[in-house]
Amino acid sequence: MDPEGPAQGTGGPLSIDFASSHDFGINQISNKEKTYYANAQELRSGENSKYVLNYVQISNNLGLNGGWTLTVKLEGQFANATAQHKELTGSQIKFVNPTVTGKTEGVPPPSAAKEITLDPKGAESLVMSAKSAEGAGLWGTVDEMTKVEGKKVQKKQSYFPYYSRGNVKWNISDVPANNN
Repeated sequence: MDPEGPAQGTGGPLSIDFASSHDFGINQISNKEKTYYANAQELRSGENSKYVLNYVQISNNLGLNGGWTLTVKLEGQFANATAQHKELTGSQIKFVNPTVTGKTEGVPPPSAAKEITLDPKGAESLVMSAKSAEGAGLWGTVDEMTKVEGKKVQKKQSYFPYYSRGNVKWNISDVPANNN
């Protein structure tokens, strides 16, 4: 996740328009289990900026209304190649209480997962999905809280400042949801 700015959109008739870059700040890491919360997403326009909840936005302009699936995965541990302790081992990201919102009237909305947990093993997690005849137009999912949970096991060290990055990969496909 890159605090420098949000991921660029994918383009095309079925696209990921925007994905927040989650910034968890610089924290003191300990050998105890800790939870770190993401800062709000800063949106800049010229010299102005505002802060909003973290979100991902998609557009479905395929015209087929056949459904789609949005997934996300964490590709490896949070890491910092220049730090004494290279990885923040045992960490995972959780998106808590995601809510679907949309700008398309008269179309049934897609469904969002209740909680999304990303672990560094790279398993894909469902974010939101639309069955056939759902989810045409512009949709997004906003999470009330994004957090990193995990621990860093160390030998006889208490706290140290730590900055790391993790790669998150978003994927949208025109495979309809199978929520019977």
